[in-house]
Amino acid sequence: MAAYLFGLPTDRKHPVCSSDNFIGFYQTFNPHGEEPAVAFTFGSYFRMRVVGSWYYLQFVTPQFVPDMECEPVETIQSHLTSLCSTDEERVVRLFRSLEWLKLTFMNYEGFQPDARPVAMCTAFETLLDFPEQGKSRYFSGEVNRLLPPNKLLRLTRQGETFDDTAVGWWCRDFYDLRSRITHGEKIRMNDLRTTTGQEHLRIALSLFDECICGLLVDWGLLARQDRQMEFVRRSHLPDQLGVDVNAFI
Repeated sequence: MAAYLFGLPTDRKHPVCSSDNFIGFYQTFNPHGEEPAVAFTFGSYFRMRVVGSWYYLQFVTPQFVPDMECEPVETIQSHLTSLCSTDEERVVRLFRSLEWLKLTFMNYEGFQPDARPVAMCTAFETLLDFPEQGKSRYFSGEVNRLLPPNKLLRLTRQGETFDDTAVGWWCRDFYDLRSRITHGEKIRMNDLRTTTGQEHLRIALSLFDECICGLLVDWGLLARQDRQMEFVRRSHLPDQLGVDVNAFI
């Protein structure tokens, strides 16, 4: 599942393919023939073929499209590949979290928009090993801890007796959104964005990326200085949360 974030790992020199988001489409350029004109293939090692008629062909606009400047992070990819043969609990959690991340951004007709934040929060819960109680507080604390060293200001909110960083408040808001969805509360499209119009899921993806980097630093696989330089170079997080990138320098 690492391919969804960081590129294409290999197994015995052959690509490991997983193509839930991508479907091959081809036809025989004979729309008037007796054989079905349209064929789709999907899957990885085991491939299925679905055939049909032009009369029933529909193209559906994807619900999610990555940023245009999206690119694999080769450093992270190599570290994740090196962990594939490890069965430590923390590594198993990491790769299992990528399954939930894949579900979050899957382009699947009928997949409701409010199901995506629930899947994304499950990815965080799996990756960061949430406790049974105090989940939003733990979420904020772990994400703040795994970020590069920074000078983020701690902010207060009306009606709250504690302060937190902009990142921490986002974590609390996002987990609250997840709770409202799972308890059946009506969710509007505006609820899927911050007050400044940023999509929660894009912020979540940026932070998920940073959490993996932070864990790789904790595990001694990634140098802290290299990670910080990479963050300043490529992270969208400061713009997404409206914080000064200089706070991370």
